[in-house]
Amino acid sequence: MALTAWVSFSFIRPLRERAGTGSEALAQAVKLAILEKLVNAAFGVAAPCVFARHRLGPREAARAATLCCSSVRPRGGMTMDDGVFLERFSRGELSGFAHLDHVRVVYLYTLRAGRDAAVELTRAGLRALTGRLGVPEKYHETMTVAWVRLVSERAAAEPGRDFSAFVEDNPRFQRKDLLEDYYSPEVLFGAEARGRFVEPDLRPLPGERLPGGL
Repeated sequence: MALTAWVSFSFIRPLRERAGTGSEALAQAVKLAILEKLVNAAFGVAAPCVFARHRLGPREAARAATLCCSSVRPRGGMTMDDGVFLERFSRGELSGFAHLDHVRVVYLYTLRAGRDAAVELTRAGLRALTGRLGVPEKYHETMTVAWVRLVSERAAAEPGRDFSAFVEDNPRFQRKDLLEDYYSPEVLFGAEARGRFVEPDLRPLPGERLPGGL
């Protein structure tokens, strides 16, 4: 961790301080994000891409996120085989579960079993994972169903692609806060939405409702 701090202080902090505006800010943000992801991968620091967002416009920030994630993508795709990944997820045996892991689970289950089954399989896996980690109360039903409805709608339109290509062409799925475009914080983070699926109050989710009103 001392080495990580040294790299951050010596390289990442100066990049942040030098970030300007416009195209210069975009270039600096991409360099910063790539370096941070490499440090995270090398030293096991679980953190997302971080940009000087207050100096970038929305379009530039989105473009920087896409460039960052594609630039440091491991050769050959994801580091764990899809089948092994899903098997470990279903057993609650993953050592870590980042946001894009959640998206990947939904995408793969949708391709393999269809949207309806993806809900059931994702729900079971998340409950197994949170239970194994000793935090079963962290499971959130509305987030689970809503992410399936969002991702499955695009997955159905783009079948036969690997996950890396899918998420690169659909960069909005890299946003952990994407559901806040559909739900107000009061609804999404309320007790009712955690326990059962609640329809959004800001804008409708794509696709038809799932069986049972989901």
